[in-house]
Amino acid sequence: MDDDLLDLSGFKVLPRKYAVKLRRLAWDHRRAILDWCQELWVSTPTLGQRYAGLKPVVIPLCPQARVLEQISSFSIGYHGTASHRQELLWLYPLIVDVQARYSHTLVELYGDEEMRQLYGAIPRVQVHHPIPWERYREVTAGQHLDLLLCPLVANTFNGARAAVKFFDAVRLGAVGLYSDRQPYASMVSHGEDGLLLGDQYDEWLDAISRLVSQPQERQQLADSARRRASSYLHLAQSNET
Repeated sequence: MDDDLLDLSGFKVLPRKYAVKLRRLAWDHRRAILDWCQELWVSTPTLGQRYAGLKPVVIPLCPQARVLEQISSFSIGYHGTASHRQELLWLYPLIVDVQARYSHTLVELYGDEEMRQLYGAIPRVQVHHPIPWERYREVTAGQHLDLLLCPLVANTFNGARAAVKFFDAVRLGAVGLYSDRQPYASMVSHGEDGLLLGDQYDEWLDAISRLVSQPQERQQLADSARRRASSYLHLAQSNET
């Protein structure tokens, strides 16, 4: 045992939902567990003292090397509001394929409970609840992503959007992958400050695979996008004067 799972009195300090879970999974079965148990292993001297009558073995902390290993991960994001349900549905099979192909890719999305349930079975995917823009800007301040996915399904509402995801990609230090339609088609210079892609999954998967293995290309694209975004900043400043 790494926690005291068989002492009901200790559950009082735990959140109710967590305490109910421990009671259901452990305490309710304590008699059967102790009957079946040939030897009790515990992780701390305190547990050893509490269950001294069972003659437990105290196992000292000795983590395997892989527990301490720092794995170089590759971060992919899709940051959209609740209005992007169609894009999140479109992305699903692509994310499934990416996560099956690579073991070091981490994906973060923004979506509601439906999306959390949809993506919940995919390994290394985290779905955040949508938050207001100012809060989002604070939460992601200083965050880095390697790739920002910016698909846009063809519909009337999307046709009136602005290319704001381009600036999100720059702020996150990411390379943006964009649908090759407006507003990105006239904003992004393909192969220079981002990639413009069609609606075929293979095209997106190939682009992601190439960029996963080409850090120099990623850096060049991200640097070029930052220079492009800075030109808009200078334009805004000149208009103010």
